[in-house]
Amino acid sequence: MPSRILLIPILLLLGLAAYFTFMVDEDYAIYMLAPIIIGAVVFIMSPQIDWYWFEKNPPKLDPMEKKLLLKKVKIFQNLSIEEKKRLESRVALFNFSKSYQEMAMPNVPEDLKIMTAITACQLTLGFEEYLLESYEKVIVYPHPFPSPQYPENFHICESFEEDGVMLFEVKNFLHGFIKPNQYFNIALYEISRVVNRELKLSELSSLSTLSIDNLLALSGTNEEDLKKYIGLPELDAKAIAMVQFMENPARMHKVYPALFEEIQSLLNYKKEWFEGVV
Repeated sequence: MPSRILLIPILLLLGLAAYFTFMVDEDYAIYMLAPIIIGAVVFIMSPQIDWYWFEKNPPKLDPMEKKLLLKKVKIFQNLSIEEKKRLESRVALFNFSKSYQEMAMPNVPEDLKIMTAITACQLTLGFEEYLLESYEKVIVYPHPFPSPQYPENFHICESFEEDGVMLFEVKNFLHGFIKPNQYFNIALYEISRVVNRELKLSELSSLSTLSIDNLLALSGTNEEDLKKYIGLPELDAKAIAMVQFMENPARMHKVYPALFEEIQSLLNYKKEWFEGVV
C-alpha cells in the first residue's frame, strides 16, 4: 500500500533520531517529534492516502479478472476505448472501498470479490457515483442463513441499509454469476436493490402492467420458485427487471420494448452500447 511505503522514510528518520538521542545526546530527542507526528498523521490518513494514489494510478485487472469482465458485460465490445478503460479501472478499484467478512468459512473467495465489483460497476456504468459508499461491508456465508431482518427464513441473499451490509451465500452467488441461464443471479439482484437505494433511482412505470411472473418468464422461471430459491417471502420486481435487462437484453427488448427502453434510460445506458446485442 502507498501509505506503508510513505511510512518507511519516516520510520527511518525516527530511528535515526532515536539512535542519536540514546547514544549521543538527549538533546536530539527534539528531532523525534516531527517524524512521530507525521507518522501518526500518515497512519490515521492511510485509507485516504491509498485511495488518492489508486485513483490516480488505478491497478490493472489480471488476465483472469479481465476475462470475467469481458464474458459478463454483454455490451463491453460496444464501449469506446475511454469507456472500457473507465469500467476496468472502476472494477479494479471497487473492492478497496469494501470490507469482506466470511462467516464459518476460512476466507472469502477472491473470485467472489471481483464478481461483486464487476456486477456493481456494470450497473453503475452510466453514473459518476459507483462505489455504493453506504454499503461498506459484504458478508459471505457457506450456506443459507437467517438474519435479524428475517430470523425465521434461511435465505441466500440480502441487503440491509441501516448497517450498510450486503449478505450472500457463496455457492449460489457463484452459480448465478457464472451460469445465469441455469441459476438466478442473486448478486445482480441484490446489488440492483442497493443501486436503486443508493442512487435513488426513479420508479419504472412500465412495471405497473407487468407481474413478477411476466418478468421471470423471460428466463424460464416463476415467482413461487424464485421465492423458494432465495428463501424470502417477498421479491423486488424492479430489481428482477434490472436483472433481466442485464442477463437477457435481447429477449426483454423483443417482448417488453417499453420496459427495456425505460431501464436503459434509468441507468443512463447509451443506445449504441446495444448494437448487435438486441
